[in-house]
Amino acid sequence: MNSPGNTDGLHARRSAFNDVSRMRGMLFDRLIAPHGITMSQAWLLTQLFIQDNQTQSELAVRMHIGTVAVGNTINRLEAQGLVTRTTDSKDKRAKRIQLTKAAYPIGRAMRKCEKKVNKISFGDVGAEELEAMFATMFKIRKNLSDALENGGTETPQKIRIVG
Repeated sequence: MNSPGNTDGLHARRSAFNDVSRMRGMLFDRLIAPHGITMSQAWLLTQLFIQDNQTQSELAVRMHIGTVAVGNTINRLEAQGLVTRTTDSKDKRAKRIQLTKAAYPIGRAMRKCEKKVNKISFGDVGAEELEAMFATMFKIRKNLSDALENGGTETPQKIRIVG
C-alpha cells in the first residue's frame, strides 16, 4: 500500500513506464545484435516496412526525432546495404529512402525478436490484463500526442497527478 510517506511506491510509479521501455529496448538490442543492427536502426527500418520510400524529414516526423539523428541512422543502414537513397522526383534537394532486398531477412529477424521480447514481457500477464493495459496505453499515448500538438500545456481535467 502506498502512503504519502512511502517514497519507494512513489518512485516505482514514476519510473515504471521508463523502466519497462528501457528494459524492453535493452532486451531487443541484445536479441537483434547478432543480425548486425541496433534497436534504433530497427525502428527506422520498421518505419520503412510500414511505408517505404519516405524522405529523411518524413521519417524524422514519424519517429519523433531530429533529421540529423535520422540521417546518421540512414548512413549506417546504407553502409550495410539495407537501404538506398534516391533523389525525390519533385524536390531535387530531398532524398527518398528505400529498403533493399537485403533488408527483408533483417525484417523477419526483427519480428522474431519482437515476438520473443513480447513473450518474455507478457509471460504471466493474462489476456484481460493485457487488453486493459493496451487500452490504457493507447489513451495515454493520445493524451501525450494531443498535448505535444497543442504546445504541451494543457492537462486533461479528469487526471489527478500523483507525486
